[in-house]
Amino acid sequence: MVLQAGSALGSFSTDLDEARLVVMDSGDREVWYHRPRPGSKGEAKALDRDPACAAIHKWFDALPRLIDVYFAAGVAVSGVEFRDLRKGGLMLEDPADRARWKNVFFGQGCVAGGEALFSQAPKLNRNGHY
Repeated sequence: MVLQAGSALGSFSTDLDEARLVVMDSGDREVWYHRPRPGSKGEAKALDRDPACAAIHKWFDALPRLIDVYFAAGVAVSGVEFRDLRKGGLMLEDPADRARWKNVFFGQGCVAGGEALFSQAPKLNRNGHY
């Protein structure tokens, strides 16, 4: 997830003990990166029968289901629970922004805790690339 400058991520609730925005891995294991082009000879071939595709799917399915969230400088965060974060998965362009976060929680699936969840993010261009 990439939050560019001017963005905000939050939950707007009168009772943050009862409602919050949860950012987590979806659990969707569908693989979209290796599909034949429409109309190609490979389109009719079942992907699960193709040994090359099967090997890629096996590798992909073995990867940990963890997330990264990139925060451009100045992004406001309030009333959010993060789950399934990898170590350093909260990438902040400006670490000082974290002092303004309110009602932020860390739930199940985070592989680290405390400071280990945060890292310095590189500045991205307008298209969200380094």
